[in-house]
Amino acid sequence: MARREDFLESVYEHIDRNLDGFIEKLREYLRQPSVSATGEGIEQCAHMTADFLNKLGASVSLVPTDRGRGNPVVYGKLGLDPGKRTLLIYTHYDTQPFVGQRWESPPLGAALVGNKIVARSSCESKGSLIALISAIEACKAVEGGLPINLMFVIEGEEEVGSPHLPEFVFAHARDLSKCDGMLLPGISPEDDSANIDVMLGFKGMLYFEFEVKLRDRDLHGRSATIFDNAAWRLVWALNSLKDKEDRILIDGFFDEVLEPTKNDLNMISEIAKATDEKDLLGFYGAKGFRKGLAGSALFGEYLLSPTLNIDGLVSGYTGSGGSAINPASALAKVDVRLVANMNWERTMNLIRNHLRDRGFTDIQIGSIRGYDASRSPADSKIAKALLQASSRLGLKAVLYPTAPGSAPWYLFTGAPLKIPCAWQTSLAAQARMHGPDEFVTIKEYANSTKMAAGIMHYFSTVS
Repeated sequence: MARREDFLESVYEHIDRNLDGFIEKLREYLRQPSVSATGEGIEQCAHMTADFLNKLGASVSLVPTDRGRGNPVVYGKLGLDPGKRTLLIYTHYDTQPFVGQRWESPPLGAALVGNKIVARSSCESKGSLIALISAIEACKAVEGGLPINLMFVIEGEEEVGSPHLPEFVFAHARDLSKCDGMLLPGISPEDDSANIDVMLGFKGMLYFEFEVKLRDRDLHGRSATIFDNAAWRLVWALNSLKDKEDRILIDGFFDEVLEPTKNDLNMISEIAKATDEKDLLGFYGAKGFRKGLAGSALFGEYLLSPTLNIDGLVSGYTGSGGSAINPASALAKVDVRLVANMNWERTMNLIRNHLRDRGFTDIQIGSIRGYDASRSPADSKIAKALLQASSRLGLKAVLYPTAPGSAPWYLFTGAPLKIPCAWQTSLAAQARMHGPDEFVTIKEYANSTKMAAGIMHYFSTVS
């Protein structure tokens, strides 16, 4: 058994020696589809995920949701030592769709392309989950056990808004309340030329669809003089939500938004210093930021401001060539990213009232779902463990008050659980999330595995 002071170094060596096997485990998992938007492979992937945990020695159950109509939650426990801290691992086994994207490598092929493993969910989040599982294997191989207890909540609906996760958390609140912190595993950068971003929260999410249905069928374009056009009607409604300066015009939309705290502003300043804006533009394939934003103002907007975003528009004829059509219907998919203190249901009501007061009573609103934002303190044990684990690997960690994206952490950080949470990621990993040819490099995967081992080690001891 390794001495405590040598523990992590021995684990790192074990990971390096067994990396090929850990890579094959990841590739096996990536080949299993699990698209929550369509249901493809969900049940099989849930069982596969449970099997990975069972092989670690965890007690695992597949918890049905919505009386079996929702996707199951993989719920596991590893270690029951009352003298050890308990870390909750929250993540998901479902993925974004890939149909319609142009991939150089098959999205379920898990091909080794140079130093990359290319597949859907390789960096978000199957890659990070298997890195954690590999880290647990390594820790147990080196020392015969873990320095902490673990609980696992691995859901299958994160990519569609986690509609049934509240049901699960409510039913298991007594067990979950025993956890001292929560980790969303992430991908670590290859070397110290990039930062590990430690996210202390997530924005909330409101998703909905606007739809206009004027008639039973499309008409010839010549009819536009005497019959309304659904596409124009939808465009006018959307145009009422923002002005030409991109300012949101919904009455009361910002009433709940809190002013940044001093700690928020300090973190934003450090993020601006640590981030190369040219790299950020390069990762997203953009030439510039909106409104010429730069420095602290850029990251303040990115992290602390809500959004009102059109995801897609569908109406009329969109095929090749021309076709003179007066569309009978039009659809827009919209999302709002909510910041701390905003409530998604209140925000939805403000949008309803906005359309009603401006005469857009013919706009139907459907497919509504959402959840609120979450925040955790920067001095929590899990945040400190992430910082120490990063330092041990020679990587620079930068604290973020919240991530720019969304996840349903409010269920864990809010009452009654109030579990401090953190997520570690890197800009390089985020650049390909949900996109074609998503990948994780072999070195990123190895570092993510070592990072997970370090987090568990330091979470057991940090004060």
